[in-house]
Amino acid sequence: MKIFAEQLEAARIDSKLSKNQLIEKSGISRMMVYSYLKGTSLPKEENIVKLAKACSVSPDYFDDYKLGRAVKVLEKNPALLNEVFSKANHHREFRANNVYYVN
Repeated sequence: MKIFAEQLEAARIDSKLSKNQLIEKSGISRMMVYSYLKGTSLPKEENIVKLAKACSVSPDYFDDYKLGRAVKVLEKNPALLNEVFSKANHHREFRANNVYYVN
């Protein structure tokens, strides 16, 4: 959760927004924005889009956070990880970060 909090804080500072301005521009409740900034909760995709727009960044700015979530899911579910690699080997290519790797 800290990854997203750090990225959001950096985007807010780079955009020269106060916390109150971020709350106003995003339209997200004060309680939720503070919980995102503290790293105690994670936003849904729709709120990521609102926060990105408020900070004048692309939602892709938060891709490290999304990638971190995906890695955690795969680490907790080895069968899913095996399935992903099995399909990748079956198709003889694997896509990561919009780059295709071909065996």
